[in-house]
Amino acid sequence: MATDPAERLREVWRVARAKRRKVIEVVLLGTLLSALLSLIAPKRWTAASSFYPERRGSSDLTAGLGSLAGLLGAASGGSISLGQSSSQFFADLIKSRTFLDSIARAIVPVDSLGTVERVEDYLVPRARTAQLRHWKARKMVTSAIKVRTMQSGVIVISVTMRSPYAAAAVANRAIEVLDKLNVAYRHREAAARRRFTETFLDDVQSRLADAEAQLVAFQSANRTFETPALMRKQEALQVELNRLRMLKDQLETSIENARLSEYNNAPVVATVDQASVPEQKTSPRRRQMVMGGFLLTLLGVFWALYLRLWI
Repeated sequence: MATDPAERLREVWRVARAKRRKVIEVVLLGTLLSALLSLIAPKRWTAASSFYPERRGSSDLTAGLGSLAGLLGAASGGSISLGQSSSQFFADLIKSRTFLDSIARAIVPVDSLGTVERVEDYLVPRARTAQLRHWKARKMVTSAIKVRTMQSGVIVISVTMRSPYAAAAVANRAIEVLDKLNVAYRHREAAARRRFTETFLDDVQSRLADAEAQLVAFQSANRTFETPALMRKQEALQVELNRLRMLKDQLETSIENARLSEYNNAPVVATVDQASVPEQKTSPRRRQMVMGGFLLTLLGVFWALYLRLWI
């Protein structure tokens, strides 16, 4: 048996020529099997929708805390960024269980006749229990939805399903669910901000009442301020009183802004493109599958002859 690689290749070629009929049969069989798989493989359709998330440089709490920091004499080296909507936030929100469950429970059309069906029932027709169906549907929705963030900040949601109508409906439904979830998040954030500010306001009002009482008591005890020490004391009390009054006004404004945010149902996403029913299927790509089957079978036959001669 030849040990030189070039000689072994020539020997493989001689064997293949001698058994060319069998080689051709094997290659044809592999090609036919790949063609059969391409025919029985389920069709998949991909629909895409896109939106641009609202960008808020800072929330009401950010502005409020910035002003409060100035009033309190706090030194801040950078700005506070709380409740900021960003493309990454929405991309992560799509992976959340709440979002996936909302999509699984959505009712969408599944054919050209207008037949509607719940997404989880469409994806998982048979399941032993409702909980198992819901779990499987969540996993399938996760694999069906792909998210891509463009450099401009536009988020593209691609949905691949067995029905082009369901794919388009789910892609559009995804934007609606994201908007509702973000509005609910904004309301919860505003409510928490309001409760925190109200507690802070109660403390400031108590301190303000004490400061006013101290100033009144000082003025009652000292009718005239002839000495520098008394003048400095009176000035310090007045400065503290003015600071607390300004702080109180700022907190009351922040509370009003938080209350407004709690009742603000304005959308926070702007739809760029709505998904339409795709005209071309995404998979299977039959031509590529047949060519791939042909090449893989041919490569397998070569290695079978090569290794057989080598061993």
